Amino acid sequence: PSITGMMKHNSKKGVVHTPVLFNQSEPGISEFVINQMVKKILRSTDKLIALTKSEKKFLIDLGCDETKIEIIPPYANYERFREFSIKSEDFKKKHGLTKNVIYYCGRIDNSQKGLDNLVKAISHIKNDFELTLVISGEDWGSKKSLVKLATELNVINKIKFFEANDRFQAEAYHGSDIFVLPSNFEPFGQVLVEAMCCGTPVIGTKVGGIVDVIEHNKTGLLVPSKDPKSLA
Repeated sequence: PSITGMMKHNSKKGVVHTPVLFNQSEPGISEFVINQMVKKILRSTDKLIALTKSEKKFLIDLGCDETKIEIIPPYANYERFREFSIKSEDFKKKHGLTKNVIYYCGRIDNSQKGLDNLVKAISHIKNDFELTLVISGEDWGSKKSLVKLATELNVINKIKFFEANDRFQAEAYHGSDIFVLPSNFEPFGQVLVEAMCCGTPVIGTKVGGIVDVIEHNKTGLLVPSKDPKSLA
């Protein structure tokens, strides 16, 4: 609240805040203390911008005034990907991929992104179904354990890791058959919208803002989180 008060005093104007609320599950002790501070800051602002309906509900549950909350979701700029548009067969040939490519991009972080469940899902798919799981993103400490898991499940030969640069990401959006976001919690899921912009079917978990991005059986598929069999 002191931060908001200082901003109001210095600017002589109202304060609009856009919180990005990551983990909406039961917090630990440190998260609980931080949440108490965050609650006071959010309640003292003049206007709040939520990314999704689920985030708006979370803000209301925190005690924020519903009349102060507006939903303004992010958007995806297709022009960012247009120059790297590529045919699916050309993308697969370029990178030595099979005819069925499942794509994930984002942080390599099992705790939030649920990539361990995605690898387990791959292990539930019949061996005679040709596929490659393509993963591109920055390693947030989970890549080593992910490779170990894939090796134990005998699917390491079906997984390829790539650097996360704009060109590869755009080509993979266009060239893959399915995009998957298997998150355990997620405020929005911008990558889902980007994949949709490039015409790629999407699958996401029923958590956070993903349920606002994907309308089940209409704009994609929704599955329970932490459920590899359902995802498979």
